[in-house]
Amino acid sequence: MKLITIETLEEWNKLAARLHERGYSPRSYQFGHWCEEGLHVWFGKPGKEDVEIVTHSEDVHRTIYKFE
Repeated sequence: MKLITIETLEEWNKLAARLHERGYSPRSYQFGHWCEEGLHVWFGKPGKEDVEIVTHSEDVHRTIYKFE
């Protein structure tokens, strides 16, 4: 599993575009940006390795929930 820490909307927007192009979708969420652990979101695609995103940014947290 690939782990990526994202703390700015610019970083998220670039990564979100790549995830979308490659057909990844969110599979599960854990914690939140306000937690010490941050928000953890796992993105997956059948037959491919999952990608785990971690953020402590409230803006990134809100935007991730809108991912399509």
